[in-house]
Amino acid sequence: MYTRLASLFFVSAIAAGCVSNAAAADSFTIKGFLPGIADSTKVNLVNVEGAEPKMIAEAITTDGNFTLSGSVDMPSMCEMAFFQVRNKNSGFYRLLSSRIMVENSDIDVSYTLSLDSIAKINPFVVNEKFMKVSGSRSHDQFAEYLAKYAAAEENVKVIGLKHAGKWMETQNHPDTMAIYDKKKFEAEAGLAAAMRDFIASHPAYHFSAYLTVKELSKIFAYTSDEIKAMVESVKACPDTARVNFVCKAGERAMKHCLGQKFFDFNVDNTDGVARPMSSYVTPGKYTFIDFWASWCSPCRAAIPHVRKLHEQYAGKLNVYSISCDEDKADWDKAMSEEKMEWTQLRLNPEQIKEPSRAYAISTIPRLILIDPAGRLVCSTNRPIDIDVYLENNLK
Repeated sequence: MYTRLASLFFVSAIAAGCVSNAAAADSFTIKGFLPGIADSTKVNLVNVEGAEPKMIAEAITTDGNFTLSGSVDMPSMCEMAFFQVRNKNSGFYRLLSSRIMVENSDIDVSYTLSLDSIAKINPFVVNEKFMKVSGSRSHDQFAEYLAKYAAAEENVKVIGLKHAGKWMETQNHPDTMAIYDKKKFEAEAGLAAAMRDFIASHPAYHFSAYLTVKELSKIFAYTSDEIKAMVESVKACPDTARVNFVCKAGERAMKHCLGQKFFDFNVDNTDGVARPMSSYVTPGKYTFIDFWASWCSPCRAAIPHVRKLHEQYAGKLNVYSISCDEDKADWDKAMSEEKMEWTQLRLNPEQIKEPSRAYAISTIPRLILIDPAGRLVCSTNRPIDIDVYLENNLK
């Protein structure tokens, strides 16, 4: 997937428009103008790269103008947001937010439409199309991406809203949601492919590095070889801070990469007898694990899908549901209500820590697929990801 990225390692950084640390200033000043914005509107500039968003500058508008000053360690993706006081009791509410690649230089920003005009446009339209930015070469790279792929971003937003609406409207009806799950999956896959294409074509861009780090932050999304190729591609950029940032992201991603050996853990059966999960994983056969709990509505809603996999791949796929319920009585009641005829297991409170950490389980349902060689090949919250993998690999 990312072999093309690695092959572009020696692309000329000068031709690619990447600015080295040595040539950069040590601070930025953004002078902006938004027509129709009220005086005393608060403007925040937040650096969204890194583990936590960090506010790096703030200002107040006057006659539509504002000035933001600060510094960044490297050209970085930021969010420029405008807030107005609703009243002194309820605080601020957001009027508009836009993405901007900020670097240490003098940057001019102006919107080509007034605030009211932007507000009347479909909220799924990428509003950065209405910004003119000069003085930031890294933002020029972002604008180049948007010129080609803004429609793909907008499509993901539109399909996502329709998906959520149908979920509420039909109370998660499996037949209807299967259609919208596929549409959402295809839209997101299309955008991901567009991002990969942009990165491969512009490996030395700071914006490409930003996209790469976003991909590297996804848990169990890439193999170790793919992660290595992604990191290598960014080394075409001579900015040391940027390269180091991506290398650290790559190190974190390697801890949760696809293709690694299945991590074993103890689990209770319905009689309360603990056995290692490896005793249920049959060599030479795919294993599907559904981590769930009786109190989790999305988990309960996914049970018909798990049942379908159990029936569709009978004899080819071992299916296990593993409850995270603290109280065994709650688990027993849910199993009775759901009539779950495949093997049922449970993590008791003493057992849950290790698999949660190993598989980065922060939300459930968490669906895991192990291949016949005992390697983790899919880990997701979405049943359609399991469907697509099995359709392509288990004939």
